[in-house]
Parts: sequence; C-alpha cells; structure tokens
Amino acid sequence: MATTISVKRAGESYCIELGGRLTAADLKRLERACRYALEHRLLPLELHLEHVRAIDDAARVYLDRLQARGARLFGPPAVGAAADAPVRVEEYCRRIRSEYRALPGLCLTKSQIQRRWNLDGPDTDAVLARLVDAGFLRRTSVGYALSRDALARISRGSHDEA
Repeated sequence: MATTISVKRAGESYCIELGGRLTAADLKRLERACRYALEHRLLPLELHLEHVRAIDDAARVYLDRLQARGARLFGPPAVGAAADAPVRVEEYCRRIRSEYRALPGLCLTKSQIQRRWNLDGPDTDAVLARLVDAGFLRRTSVGYALSRDALARISRGSHDEA
C-alpha cells in the first residue's frame, strides 16, 4: 500500500491524515503538507496515524521533531512495533534511558514524558514504574530525573542497564 497523505482543516485544527507505510522517501511530501500550518502557526497541527501500518526510523525521528514543535500525534503509540505490550514498554524504556543519558540534567513531568514519546496512559505508567523500580529514574517534587546511582554510572562512563 502506498503512503497516503491528506490535509484538511477541522475547526481550529489543521489535520494531516497518513496511511500506509511511512518512510524516509515520504518525508518531503509530509514536510510540504505540514509547512503551511507550521509557518502560519495554525496549531494545533494534528497528525493522524491511525491508518499507518509501519514507520521507519527516519520518519519516526521526523515525527518526533514535529511533535516537539507543537504537533499532536494520534494513532497507535507504537506504529510498526510489535503489538505485544512488554516489547513496546521495553522499547520506550530504551529510548528514555538514551535521552536521559544524553541530557543528565533532564527532569520531566509524567505529562511531558507522555507528549515527548507519544505514550498513552497505561504505557507511561508501565515505563515509569520499570525505570523507577530499576533505579534508573527517581521521582522528584517536579518530575522524573536520573537517580543518583544512574548519574554516577553515567559520569563514570558506564552504561549498565539499571
């Protein structure tokens, strides 16, 4: 199935519906579809991924960048990944560990974590529980930050899984 990209205005939102397999080859078309909304600040920009059956890494990175610029993503939280929850949760744990290692001072609230990695409520709870139980993250009064042990391991250059 070829990738479909359709654009429509829905009330206050600018909606882009995607279907098929989203790959790096589709990014120029997707960028053109999003450009007007981003340049004219027609937010919220909504990307509907309900009909996307797979997303490659380059397209996923591009979607993450759009999300960081204010776009809202709707659809399966782990498009293209295995449908089985433990695999999905472990993949999110890996991504979140990587980001916190790259930015050791990072402290995010639960809702910021949900938006940043496009997690739904149950997946967010499972991921945070796993990372806190493993001693990688700690809950603070303002959000989730690296635990002291994880911070020490990172400063020593060790990337052992917590």
